[in-house]
Amino acid sequence: MSPEGKQILFAKSGKNNEIWIKDITSNKQPELLFNSDANLRSPAFSPDGKLISYRSDEVDGKFKLFVRSYPVNNDKIQVSVDDGYYAQWAPDNKEIFYRDGDKIMAAKIELKPELSVISRRLVSNAVQVNFTSSQSDFAVTPDGRILLLKSAIDQSKPIKVNVIVNWFAELKEKLEQNY
Repeated sequence: MSPEGKQILFAKSGKNNEIWIKDITSNKQPELLFNSDANLRSPAFSPDGKLISYRSDEVDGKFKLFVRSYPVNNDKIQVSVDDGYYAQWAPDNKEIFYRDGDKIMAAKIELKPELSVISRRLVSNAVQVNFTSSQSDFAVTPDGRILLLKSAIDQSKPIKVNVIVNWFAELKEKLEQNY
């Protein structure tokens, strides 16, 4: 969804791999933004609507994260070095967070003088659980921090819990014995 809530982006895969935009406030037909011989997935607007992130396997057959200017022109950058999925923009539009296996990464994006990645950093070594291709296991909060949404606890092993009953009475008794 665009920042003003008037347009949606979507990917079409198959014989043709394309990213489209549809104005939901009118009856106009969707407009093709760009196409590729490679697979295209998960398009998303940046908070200011000037950039589009998406996944593509155009480099080496593995999905990586890319960003393009919007309206679409030839400006395009590869954001992730290895895997790149679950892209989520920081509210200030200057960083994009994404998954790379068991890592959550952040890349600083600069628009001027040209579209570029100026730095990448490791945000968290958060083990990914319940992998799905369409649902992220983290979210970016309005202040730009990361919120992990799913537990990284290995649920196949029992968890040992120690319960202390009447601990206050036991503490009081021990304190009285020592003083």
